[in-house]
Amino acid sequence: MPTSRDQRIADDVGLEQSLRCQARNCPYAWSVNFGAKLCSSHALCKSPREWPFVTQQLLDEQTDRALHPSRPSEGPTVTREDAVAALAEVRAGQLFKREGPKAWARRLQAAEGLGRPLSSFQRAAWRQALAHTTLDLAARGEAIPRARITDALQATGDLPTEETM
Repeated sequence: MPTSRDQRIADDVGLEQSLRCQARNCPYAWSVNFGAKLCSSHALCKSPREWPFVTQQLLDEQTDRALHPSRPSEGPTVTREDAVAALAEVRAGQLFKREGPKAWARRLQAAEGLGRPLSSFQRAAWRQALAHTTLDLAARGEAIPRARITDALQATGDLPTEETM
């Protein structure tokens, strides 16, 4: 008597078989729907009569890859001293400019100020990020102008704008 585990395995095998390319002996395990479930190689054939030749070509290529695996190309050789020096530069922050976590928002703000078109998502994201920074500074007790706090609250949606009233 089959168990529920056996049934699940049978269902998985049945699902996998239903997703395979319909060309006989095709080595590709997955297909897409091109009017029939076919791999891209078989779907590009002009006639199903070409399928056996395409299948044989795919099997030959698969065999060649198995018999003659490509060797990875050797990368550039770096001496230990050069590697240590490069890592020291990274640690010191000389290789990359150290910017705050909201630098991306300031760059988007500057880009919009220069007239570069931004998506609505980008505009909303930088405004909200910088608004939270302003509100965090105000919460710490720093002197922030009232208009800037109002703009920040409107950007986060905590205060209605003239457009939403």
